Amino acid sequence: MRSEKSKLMVIHSQRLAGFLMLNGFRLIKLLLDESSGLNKFIFINSPALIDCMENWQIQKLKELNKEKC
Repeated sequence: MRSEKSKLMVIHSQRLAGFLMLNGFRLIKLLLDESSGLNKFIFINSPALIDCMENWQIQKLKELNKEKC
């Protein structure tokens, strides 16, 4: 979930959050969504963070294509 006006980025995927942290992005806060029981990972929104998220998506798609072959 991304808001252009927001300075924070909320990530719901634990795998994506881990990938971001391994790539040097600092986790600001970890919250529990009481309605769904899922974690919310909070990062500072930046162009570098968005680029890293896009790279993660590309890697994921490449892995899916390899599995199909």
